[in-house]
Amino acid sequence: MVFLQKTAKGKKALALLIMLGGALTASYAPWNIIYAPFVIYPLFYAIISQYSRSYVFRSKKYYAHIFIAALCFYFAHFATSLIWIGESPNHYNENLAWAGLLAVIVIPLYFASILALATTIAHYFASGYVRIFALVFFLSLGEYLRAILFTGFPWNMPAHIFISSPTLLQNANIFGLYGLNILLLLLSFF
Repeated sequence: MVFLQKTAKGKKALALLIMLGGALTASYAPWNIIYAPFVIYPLFYAIISQYSRSYVFRSKKYYAHIFIAALCFYFAHFATSLIWIGESPNHYNENLAWAGLLAVIVIPLYFASILALATTIAHYFASGYVRIFALVFFLSLGEYLRAILFTGFPWNMPAHIFISSPTLLQNANIFGLYGLNILLLLLSFF
């Protein structure tokens, strides 16, 4: 992990990814800033693409670098959006503070690792503009696997931002929740 600390630029990029991941939470209730993903996802892609250029393309460090950067982004997103789960055990019983810590660190880290792996796989299979389609595909697949296969925890998917807009939510009748994920990610990256 020493390679992440090589430059001040790298530290700033990771800090920016963490801030962007936390800011993505503003697209969900109660804030409902529906346009946040359309700004944050392209910035995420640009930062990861720029940040990973300092390593030899297709090397182990290149992929490890992409994984860690994506992990920081998604961990911040899930940690800030699921923090209410960490408050619940502490509210009812002070002896359950460990459960709150588990909910705020371990669960978001697990969710983030699934999507960070999806981001890394997308970088492995494609380059150039095709990488955007690969990223949309693998992120959508990662969300599907996270919701159905790995955890049964389908919260905080990109399509959940449409809940605040009944008009846009009607598209779920046509595309379904996972189709809305793909649509939202495609629209936000282009």
